[in-house]
Amino acid sequence: AQVANLSILGGRITLDAITSRSTTTEHPVDANGDTVHSDASGTSLVNLKVDLNGDGVPDIVLGGDVAPNTTFALAGIGKLILNRQLCEADSGTQRLQPTCDAMHQSRFTVTGIFIKIAVNIGGLTVGSVIRIAEAESGVSG
Repeated sequence: AQVANLSILGGRITLDAITSRSTTTEHPVDANGDTVHSDASGTSLVNLKVDLNGDGVPDIVLGGDVAPNTTFALAGIGKLILNRQLCEADSGTQRLQPTCDAMHQSRFTVTGIFIKIAVNIGGLTVGSVIRIAEAESGVSG
């Protein structure tokens, strides 16, 4: 998934480009008994600027790779997760983690920008979610 020239939440989050990649492959059984591997290789955010406290000045300026599941509080809005990586393997249990290894099946979702709204704002209600540049892959073997 790719997005370019983004500005959201009144300019609190801006970026030049974002690419989210999710890849899942099946392989021979490894030492852990796993046959499926997923990862987010190639995911990047270019010239990302985030104003965490709403004062009009970016508190975060990032370019390129961002660590998986990097989380910040957005004052007056909610929670921001950059390069959100969610694994759902075999049992259906979901967990945030940077890769996903499983015995028989896996679904792996990579979301470049994930925002969980904590207050009613701009027509969004508490609990609303904003997902930008989301990619998903999976396999069942």
